Amino acid sequence: MAPKRKRTSGTTYQVFLSFRGPDTRQGFTDVLYHTLVDAGIHVFRDNEEIRKGEDIGEEILRAIEESRIFVPIFSTNYASSKWCLIELAKMFESKKASIGKKTILPIFYDVGVHDVKLKTKLYAEALSTLEHEKKCSHREVKQWKKALRKAGKIKGWELNDKGYGEFARSFAREVSMKLKVKHKCVTDYLVQRDDQVEGLMELLDIESTEVRFVGIHGMGGIGKTTLAKLVFNKLCDRFDSCSFLADVRESDRQHKGVGLLQRKLLGDLGLGSGEIMDVDDGIKRMSERLAHKKVLIVLDDVDHRDQIHDLAGDASWFGSGSRILITTRNQRVLEIIPQRVHILKLRDLGRNIIAAQGFKNIVKCSRLWMPEDALEALQQDENKRKIEMLRVRSYDYLKDGKELSSLRNLRYLECSGANFSGDLKHLPKLMWLCWQRCPTEFMGTDLYLRNLVILDLSDSFIRETWGGWSQIGTGNSLKVLDLSNCHCLKKTPDFSKYSSLERLILRGCTKLVEIHPSIGKLRGLKQLDLAYCLSLKGLPEELCCPELIDPPRK
Repeated sequence: MAPKRKRTSGTTYQVFLSFRGPDTRQGFTDVLYHTLVDAGIHVFRDNEEIRKGEDIGEEILRAIEESRIFVPIFSTNYASSKWCLIELAKMFESKKASIGKKTILPIFYDVGVHDVKLKTKLYAEALSTLEHEKKCSHREVKQWKKALRKAGKIKGWELNDKGYGEFARSFAREVSMKLKVKHKCVTDYLVQRDDQVEGLMELLDIESTEVRFVGIHGMGGIGKTTLAKLVFNKLCDRFDSCSFLADVRESDRQHKGVGLLQRKLLGDLGLGSGEIMDVDDGIKRMSERLAHKKVLIVLDDVDHRDQIHDLAGDASWFGSGSRILITTRNQRVLEIIPQRVHILKLRDLGRNIIAAQGFKNIVKCSRLWMPEDALEALQQDENKRKIEMLRVRSYDYLKDGKELSSLRNLRYLECSGANFSGDLKHLPKLMWLCWQRCPTEFMGTDLYLRNLVILDLSDSFIRETWGGWSQIGTGNSLKVLDLSNCHCLKKTPDFSKYSSLERLILRGCTKLVEIHPSIGKLRGLKQLDLAYCLSLKGLPEELCCPELIDPPRK
C-alpha cells in the first residue's frame, strides 16, 4: 500500500472521498479518484488501513474541514467501519457549520437508499455489532445512525449498470460544475438582515416539490440584489445546478438580446455552453434539457417581459423543486409568467443599515438616507455647498425652484416622479439628471444645464408635445438620452440641439411611430436602442451616423 501523501502547507482540498477500503479501493474508488484528479480537482483519498491507534487522525479531520464537497461511497461494509462512520458524522457537522457553502454527494455503490436509512438489516446489524461487540458508546452509535439517515435523504448517485469509467466521468462533470458556483460577495454587515432573508425563504418554500417563481420588487438601490445573493449563497448547495445571472437589463442592452445570457445559463447548469443560433434556439435547448433537473436560477435586475420569457419562460421547463428568483424594479414584467408568482416587496435595506450604524453628525456622512437627516442638511446653508448628489423623495422640496438653485455644486440629481416649478437656471455643475416617471406637464422655467451629460427620462408619461423639450437647454454636452419605456411617446423630439449625443435609448417605447429626421445630424451617435418599439414604421431616410455600432435596418 502506498504511503499517504504529506499535506503541503496551505493546501485546501476540494473533494473528500470516504469509502470502505476492502470494498472499493482497488476498483471503483481508484477509477473515481483518478478521473477527478484528471479533471483538475484536488481530492483527499483516505487510506484507512494505515491509521494507528483508536483515534481518527488529525490530518483526516483537517481534510474534512478544508474540503468543499464530501463524497461518501456507501458499500456493503461501510457501516462496519468505525472510521467511515466518524468521517460521515464529521462531514455533516462541517456542512452545517458552513451555512450552505459545503455539500454532500453520496454514492450508492452496491447498497440501496433503504440500507443507508437503516430500514434493512444490512447497516442496522453492523451498527449493533459496533455497539455491543466492539464497545462503541451508545452516544457514538446514535450519532452515526442520525448521520446515515440524513445521508439517505440526500438525492445521491446510484451506480446501477454503468461502467466505472462512464460513471466517474459523469460524476466529475457534476463536481466540476458545483465547484464553479461561486458564492456571491456580500458586505459583512448586510448578512445580519435576517428578517428579509427569512421572509424570502418562506416564499421560496424549499421543501415544496412544485416549480416556484418568486419575485423581489422594489426601487433601485434598496437591496434587491443583495438579498438575492444572500439567499443564493444559503441555498445553492441544495439544488442539482445553480445559476446567478447578474445585471440582466444591462447585459440585454449591451449585447442586443439575451443570447449571451442563455449560453451562460446553459453552461452554469451543466448543459454545455456551445453556440446558440438565436434566442428561439436557446429557448428550445433549455426547455428540452432542464425538465429533469432541480435548479436554482436568479435573474437579477430584469426590466422587460421578454427577458423572463427567453430565460425562464415556463414551469414546464424545469424539474420538480426548481426555484426561479427574479429581481426587478417593475412588477409588471412578472405578469408574463403563467404560473402564480410569489412577490416580496422590498423596503429600503440601505436606509435600515445606515440607521443601524447610529450616525450622529450628519455633516460627516457621505450619504444621508433618512428623510429627516437629509432635510436637516438641506436647511443648513453651510451644508448646501457640499452637496453633490441628491435623491429626492419628498417632492414638496421641489415646489420652489430656488431651493434647488442654491445647490450650486450639485452634480447628480435623482427625482423620480417629481415636478419642477419656478426658475431653475442655477444648476451649473449638474451632469446627471435622473428624472424617471416625470409627469406630462412641465412646470419649471429656464432649466439650462450646460454641463449635463446624462438625461434619464425613462418610464415617463411624456409625449412629443411635452413642455420640457423647449425649456431644458443642455449646451453641447449631452451624451446619453434615455427615453426607454415611455409608453405615451409617439414621436421623438427634435434632436438638433443634442449634437453631441452618443447614446439614444428608445427601448420599450411601444407606441413610438416616428423618429425625428434630425437624428441624421447626430454624427457621433454610437448606440441606438430600438428594442421592443413595436409600432415604429421605419427610420428616417437621411440617417447617417458613421460611428453607429450595429445600426438598425431601415
